[in-house]
Amino acid sequence: MGHDECVAPSFTKSDLIVKVTLTYLSALTVLCTMLVLLYCVPQLVVSGVIEPGPLFELMVVFPTVVGVVASLIGAVTGAVVLPRVVRAGQYTAATMAAGQIITCTIAFAIVLWAGYFATTGWELLMLPLALFIGQAVVAGGLVSRVRQVRHAV
Repeated sequence: MGHDECVAPSFTKSDLIVKVTLTYLSALTVLCTMLVLLYCVPQLVVSGVIEPGPLFELMVVFPTVVGVVASLIGAVTGAVVLPRVVRAGQYTAATMAAGQIITCTIAFAIVLWAGYFATTGWELLMLPLALFIGQAVVAGGLVSRVRQVRHAV
């Protein structure tokens, strides 16, 4: 089959709730990542350095914290639903779940690195990198999801 939610014969209401939760959390985490990129990329292109200015907390720190927490919720939700959606051929949900799991794995590795090895604390500045890598996969799943919904209508 390979289409989305309602096509799978073993589709239940709880599956819908989990997939909708995963979709909305994925949209939130991708939005947070876009805010961080919107702040960082122009500065890196122009000067090669990211300067903490008056919008740094609003555009980098807050979206990173919200994005990582939402990604953790998405990773747990995705881990619950991943085996079922892969069996049902619903690859958009599987892609979003995998991206959330990748994001959390990288974020966990960065925090573990900062907490248990001889470090300076600067490595925590790499935490937004977890969002960049994992959310690229999530964004691919969201784009596929939007295309599926448009073709279904």
